[in-house]
Amino acid sequence: MDAVLDFPDKIVRSPEDFKIPALQSPEKIKKKLEELLTKKLSELSITYTRSNGSEQKLTLGEILNRKEAFEVAYNPNDGIEIRWGAPEGSEERSSCKRRVSAAQLVRMNATRPWFHKRLHPPT
Repeated sequence: MDAVLDFPDKIVRSPEDFKIPALQSPEKIKKKLEELLTKKLSELSITYTRSNGSEQKLTLGEILNRKEAFEVAYNPNDGIEIRWGAPEGSEERSSCKRRVSAAQLVRMNATRPWFHKRLHPPT
């Protein structure tokens, strides 16, 4: 997610790494990439199977909007809806019956800052 979202800015920061033609500005290429990303975020999607067996479709835009939820969405003791970042109280999450224990949740939240900063948690 970070790589995709940062890529247009990366071109502006380091145009020499991308062999930008002399007649094109990195800013124009950035704008074109951002427009393409905006288009693809609504066009491309995935579908996962919820706990109740129904299918849930998510666009890439919806997935990127759940970026923070993915910081604690890795525990297999949570239901699939939580692991896909379904918002609390949403219809999508209503079929979720599996939750981590309170003790696990405390440990997960303790390491969350490491995931937020994209560091490796202490082991």
